[in-house]
Amino acid sequence: GIHLARVDPRRDLERVARFAFDAGEAEQLEALSGAARNERFYALWTLKEAAIKALGLTLLQGLRRCVFLEQSGGWSVHLPIATRTLSMQVFRPGPNLYLGALVIGEPAVRWRELEWPTAAAAAWERIDLIVRRVEVST
Repeated sequence: GIHLARVDPRRDLERVARFAFDAGEAEQLEALSGAARNERFYALWTLKEAAIKALGLTLLQGLRRCVFLEQSGGWSVHLPIATRTLSMQVFRPGPNLYLGALVIGEPAVRWRELEWPTAAAAAWERIDLIVRRVEVST
């Protein structure tokens, strides 16, 4: 699943997080400030939507059931399916865009960025999200 989100400076990130995110995700977001808070919000939002699409869930079914929590040295991922393997990555293809991608049930994915046409190629910023373990909740 993939999801592309455009940054909206008028969006109340904390309010959306309290409604749409797991309590732990919202707490981690609220502990950040400024640019770090914005980056975390859009990284979580795009990963949640990518997981929801990959699983074939509706938005409301998946928002609080697809959980991404930062742990010491990596991320803990909780999904409503039985899988032990996933790969995820968040990119910033532009200053106001975030792209989340998530692959479930495959060996580790080697992520790479390709642009077309090649004459317009520009480097995408890759946001480092390291998955140390996957915890499955059913």
